[in-house]
Amino acid sequence: ALSFQLLALSLRLAAHAAFIIPFYTHDLTAIHLNHPSGLAPQEWPEVTWLREHVAPEEWVISNLPAHVAWYAERGSVAMTNDPEEISAMSAVRPLRYLMVSVINIATLGDYPRWLALLKPGPAAFSEYWQRRGGRVAATFPGAVIVDLRPEAKEAVK
Repeated sequence: ALSFQLLALSLRLAAHAAFIIPFYTHDLTAIHLNHPSGLAPQEWPEVTWLREHVAPEEWVISNLPAHVAWYAERGSVAMTNDPEEISAMSAVRPLRYLMVSVINIATLGDYPRWLALLKPGPAAFSEYWQRRGGRVAATFPGAVIVDLRPEAKEAVK
C-alpha cells in the first residue's frame, strides 16, 4: 500500500513538474512576437509614439489598454464595443487618443463594429473620425492612432 501511494505521489509530482517547469522557464515575452515589428511591446512603434506624444494627464482608449498603461506609461481605458460611445466616455475621462491595434493579441474580432469601421480601409476610417472632430495622428503596421481632440496642443515629451 505504501509503495502504491509513493508511486501515485511520484506520478502527480511528475505531472506537476511537466506543466510548471516549462511555464516558469518559458520566455513569456515571446507571446508578443506576432507584432509586425518583431520588437518587444515596450519598443513597438505605436507604444513609443504614445509615450512621446501623450501628456501624463491625458488618457488613451484602446483595445490593448494594459499595454498602453504599462509600456507607454499613460492612463488607458478599454475601448467600447461601439465607436459611437467614445464621445460619452470623453465626458468622464480626458480621453485624447484612440489606439486601435490589429495584432492577434488585440482580439479585434471581439469588436464587430470596429471591424466594420476598419474594413473599408484607411481613407474611410480617417473620414469617420474627421466627421466627429478627430484626425488620424499616426499609422503603424500594427495599429492606428486617432487624435480625438486635434484642436488641443500636442504634448511634448
